[in-house]
Amino acid sequence: MMKKSFSIPTWHLSSRRHYQWLISSFLISTMLFALLLSSNVFAQPKQQNTTELKVGYIGQPNSNMARGIQLAIQEINDAGGVVGPNNITYTFALEVAEVAEDNPAEVANAIQQLTNQQVVAIFGPDTTALTEPNIDALTNASVPV
Repeated sequence: MMKKSFSIPTWHLSSRRHYQWLISSFLISTMLFALLLSSNVFAQPKQQNTTELKVGYIGQPNSNMARGIQLAIQEINDAGGVVGPNNITYTFALEVAEVAEDNPAEVANAIQQLTNQQVVAIFGPDTTALTEPNIDALTNASVPV
């Protein structure tokens, strides 16, 4: 009598492995897709809100200080402004309140004028002759001077 050898059919193992490979591939693909969606890879870029902030200057518009402030503002704005919290981009503009160097009494009016224009800060005055008689007005301004 001849012995018959017993062998496991290979089609059964190969289709089982094939089935496991398909399930694993599907699960990995699904997890990767869910990860991509949760990280907003497909989301549209948010629009940036732009806000212009006004900076004040008390003095002569052609002074070195005024030109320096204007140059700094231009460079910041040309670079795209400053991005702050909540993706808000801030750009700057210079408001000049012209005050004659020999008339310190105009400084208090200049502070009020700039404050009415809603500046966030005031530079100047840049001479002692304008600053000393107006220490109280400059100290009491509602914005940083």
